[in-house]
Order: sequence, then structure tokens, then C-alpha cells
Amino acid sequence: MKKRKVYLDVLRAIACCMVVGVHVSAQQITLLGTQSISFKFMNAMDCLCIIGVPLFVMISGALMLNPAHDNSIKNLYRHHIFHLLTAYVTWLLFYNIVDYVKANHGFTWTAFKKEVLWDTLLGKGMYHMWFLPMILGLYVLTPLIKQMVPSKKLCEYFILLYFIFTLFYETIFKFQVPYAELAESLFTRLPMKMLDGYIGYYILGYYLDKYFTPIRKRSFLAILTLGLVNFLWEVTVCNQESAQKGELSTILNDPLTVNVFFAAVAIFLLLRQLFKKIDTNGLFYHICRGLGRYSFGVYLIHPLILTWLTEHNITTLLLPVPISIPLMILLVVCISYVFVWAISKIPVAGKYVV
Repeated sequence: MKKRKVYLDVLRAIACCMVVGVHVSAQQITLLGTQSISFKFMNAMDCLCIIGVPLFVMISGALMLNPAHDNSIKNLYRHHIFHLLTAYVTWLLFYNIVDYVKANHGFTWTAFKKEVLWDTLLGKGMYHMWFLPMILGLYVLTPLIKQMVPSKKLCEYFILLYFIFTLFYETIFKFQVPYAELAESLFTRLPMKMLDGYIGYYILGYYLDKYFTPIRKRSFLAILTLGLVNFLWEVTVCNQESAQKGELSTILNDPLTVNVFFAAVAIFLLLRQLFKKIDTNGLFYHICRGLGRYSFGVYLIHPLILTWLTEHNITTLLLPVPISIPLMILLVVCISYVFVWAISKIPVAGKYVV
């Protein structure tokens, strides 16, 4: 029987709250003046919470690429890919139906076919649904990736390439740099499409879990410092750009940038260090494990809850922002959890939809 890595339960619960926090922070930020303290705090929260996206991918990599995990192609498609696919189609269809009903222009088969069925087939829908096909693609590649990850050197080589050709490339061209045209030409001429997206984070999660332990105190502190510096750089640049433009700028608030990469590594290792020996009988762990268990469903349903609360004037602007954002995250997560728990008790739906 494989030993449970309890820190991943805590990490998954925290990543879930962070992803909800991204959408909570973004909900009202455009209504604030870019010079206000509330705007700057909300922007900082958004920059912090965006780290939840790569953390989710890293957790998936740590679990799915583990040799103890049965990832035979048959098992992979039967238990993971089929589940993701059914959840994706079901929730995409659901959100498109909700939008159609809200439009309130009466039912016609032509409009329903175009705005619901056709948009579902095209993958159009609620803003957060992009995550599922991305993870689906990583799962499809998992049997191939598992042939590489037993080699520490190959993992490091792949992560290095990913850092250069995806993260560094995406970061550097957000700014006006000398010889940008030449540099971009060199990058784009190399056939490195396999390094696009989140595949590097997927392998990174396994690498940190498997090979990056034990870690020396000096190295650990250096990584934490690097993560903090990059986070502060992101917040500073985003606030400065927003102030200059007079509107929200998310120039570095992107998971595929070097600053988010270093911050994600720092948080992953920090939480592993803090919770690797957590009391599994304690209340905190039981809450984290419960939320982690339903984190997929919470991710899927939380925009619906957030939208409903906003429509009923329950927003982050009701209280001072430093108080309202954590409270709103907690409220959205708790309500989402209750709905997901209820859905999980429904036969079939509980197995394949959440």
C-alpha cells in the first residue's frame, strides 16, 4: 500500500482557495481607481492567488507521474480521461444553458442550437473552463512522460528548456527589449511547440516531490527569498503599469512567466516543509483533506456562486478590501463545497461530474 503524501492534501486545498481568490480579486478591481490602496491590495492578492494555477498542475504531476500510480493506458482512459471529458462537456453545456436562459430572448431551436450546442462543441463557455482541456492534454501524454521522469537529469533538462523557451520567452517579450525582433526570430524558428503551455509545471511537480528532498537549509532559504523577490517584482510592475495606463495591467500576472514560476516553486517547497509531518488526526488536516477531495468540483462550480453573490450585491466592496477578499473567498469556497458535496451523493453524477 502506497504511503499518502499528506502535504499534497494541504497544498491542494490551499491551491483551490487561491484559484477562487483569483476570480474574487478580479471581480471588482476594475471599479477601483488605480492609485487607491484598495486597488493595489486587490492587485497584490490577484498576483498571489494566480500561483494557484501552476500549483494545481504541479500537484497533478506529483501524483500522476508517481511510479506507484497505475497509469496503464486502459486505466488512464477509464478512470481519469473519461471523468475529465464528461465533466468538461457537462459543465460547459450547463454554463451555456445558464447564459442562454439569462439572455431571456425566448426559446427558439435555431438560437439554442447556435448559442448552446454549437458553442459547447466549439469549447466556448465560462472563463475558467480552459483548465480542463489543458489537464486533459497532460493526462493523454502521461504514459509518454512517465518514460522520461525516472531520470533526474532528463527532468532537469526538460525543465531548463521549458524555463528558457516558454517562461523566459513569455516574460521578456512583455517588455520593450533591445533587438526584440532578432531575439523573437531566434526563439520562433526553433520547433519547441512541445514546450508550450503547462507541461513544464506538470514535470516540475513530480521533480520537486521526488528529487528535491531533503533540501539544505541554505538552499531552502535562497529559494524562498527568490520566490518572494519575484512576487514583489510582479506586484510592483503590475501596480506601476496600472497607474501609468489608468486601468488594470496584468503584464506579469501570468502563470507562464518566470516570476510566477519561482513563486510557485517557493510555495510548493514551503508548504511541503511545513506540512510533511502534519497531525492527520487534527481538525486542520481534516478540513484540508475534505476540501482537497472536492477541489475539482469546487473549481467547476465556484464562478456560478460568485456570479450569484455579485448579482445580489454581495461583493468585495462591502467591506475594506483586506477584510472582504478573504471573507469572500471563504464564503464562495464554503457554498461551493456544500453544493459539490450534495452533487457527489447523486449516483453517476457524483462519480463523473465532480
